[in-house]
Parts: sequence; C-alpha cells; structure tokens
Amino acid sequence: MKLIYVLIFSLLALSIKSQIQDSLRDDIAIKMSPEDLVQFRMADSYFKKLEYLMALPIYDSLYAKYKNSYIGYLFGCCSIFESHYSARSEELIIQAGVIKKFLPDYYYYFGLSLTANNKYQYAKEQFNNYLKYPISNDLKQHVNAQIEICENNLKAKEKKLKLKI
Repeated sequence: MKLIYVLIFSLLALSIKSQIQDSLRDDIAIKMSPEDLVQFRMADSYFKKLEYLMALPIYDSLYAKYKNSYIGYLFGCCSIFESHYSARSEELIIQAGVIKKFLPDYYYYFGLSLTANNKYQYAKEQFNNYLKYPISNDLKQHVNAQIEICENNLKAKEKKLKLKI
C-alpha cells in the first residue's frame, strides 16, 4: 500500500514540477517577440536534452534582453558546463533564489555551480538539500556521487604535501 502512495505522490510531484516550470516559462513568453519566443523554445529543447552548451548562447542573449530571473536561472544552469562562464553561473543561480520554490532542481544546479567554483562544503549542503525532495533512485545515486566528489576534494585540500627544496 505504501508503494502505491509513493508512486502516486511521485507522479503528482512530476506533474506539479512540469506545471510550475510551464507557468514560469509562460510568464516570460508572453513578453517576448515571436522571434525571441522561437529562440526560447529552441533553447528549452536543448536544455531538456541536456545539451547545455547549445542552449547557453541563446539563454545568454535572451537574458541580456529580458533580465528575467527564470531565464537567468536557465542561463546559469547552462553556464556551469562552460569554464569561462562557471563563475557567473553561481551568481545567476543565486539571483534566481527568489523563485527557487518554483524550481525543483534549484539545489542540484546550485550545488553543481558551487562545485565548479571549488566551494565544496557549500555545494555538499546544496546537494543534501536536494536529496530531501522526492527524486528517482538513479538521480539519488548521481547526487550522492556529487556529494562524494565534494568530500574527496575537501579531504584533498586538508592534506599537506611535504616538499623538499
């Protein structure tokens, strides 16, 4: 019986997640020109396929034009995967903190941006926050691996190397 409740809750959570992000997307889409809307949909398509570097320049130009926190969040998420933008990713995701209650993956991407910027302790906290949400076992394993990466990097920072000169 518990399994049925968990399955129903998971499906409901996925449905709500989709509706929330659709609502954020619709709020900005109303304000866009038809050309920008086509670009926005194309970037969203890349993002959903995890093709972050393809979506990055599109979100960059849209964010420059609209300064919307949701677009900034998406731009920040994509920026994690480009070394020249990784410092900015953290800033963009922090700015989207005002809408984080509508972004189920906020803590995950924030953790990734912090990891990319060598802030492992804080990244670990964000990943642990993300684990409090209902997520698939595969995703839990991935997040736990990210936490382990953070822990290993923290341990490596603590080790002192003996150098002979």
